Amino acid sequence: MKRIHSTFDSIDKGLVEEIVERVASSSFKDLINLRLRYVSLEDVHISPFIHLNDVTNISFNTFMDKCVDCGNKEAMYRKGVFSFFRNINPDVAIELIDKASKGGHGAATYAFALILLYLGGEYNQ
Repeated sequence: MKRIHSTFDSIDKGLVEEIVERVASSSFKDLINLRLRYVSLEDVHISPFIHLNDVTNISFNTFMDKCVDCGNKEAMYRKGVFSFFRNINPDVAIELIDKASKGGHGAATYAFALILLYLGGEYNQ
């Protein structure tokens, strides 16, 4: 069977990942359509935080805030990591990551430990 080549086959994989992440950051629907159209993109890595690039998306931020208010550990972790590394209320961000960690979120525990190492153990509860 003859393989059909797409435009993406001739481009460096790193550049393809950047293109796909840009599409994903602007529209989830476009990302799905791109994935369906170009099967060769199935092995392209997309950062799990890509949708957080659009911080002006009011409905997304409102949704995340409601998830955090309801005690969703994944939302606490994501919002905490995003806020910490964007230097948006880092103390509140650390508290969110700590709460998610205490709630059993594995990645939050790992991130919290790394942040404590980075800060030199200076975090006081």
